[in-house]
Amino acid sequence: QRNQPFGELFETSSLFISLLIGFLAGALAVVALSGDSGPLEINKQIILGLIGAGYAGTDFIEGFIKKYMPSGNGAAKGPGNNESVQPAVG
Repeated sequence: QRNQPFGELFETSSLFISLLIGFLAGALAVVALSGDSGPLEINKQIILGLIGAGYAGTDFIEGFIKKYMPSGNGAAKGPGNNESVQPAVG
């Protein structure tokens, strides 16, 4: 791995997808915080909370996608898909 170019080790598309998912999760957190109580006062605690919500949302959504969505090889990685099951001999 020492002589590999940076482009082979880093996927720009994955970074942008993660940033987009994080933005959407943070936007949903803003909507949830605003409610009917009037204008939202932005302070350090709110900003850190939104960053945490974006990070947690991204982590959850990416984990869900990697576990339950097809990975491109035609087999889903969800529960009940045991690829190591041997055929019956008889």
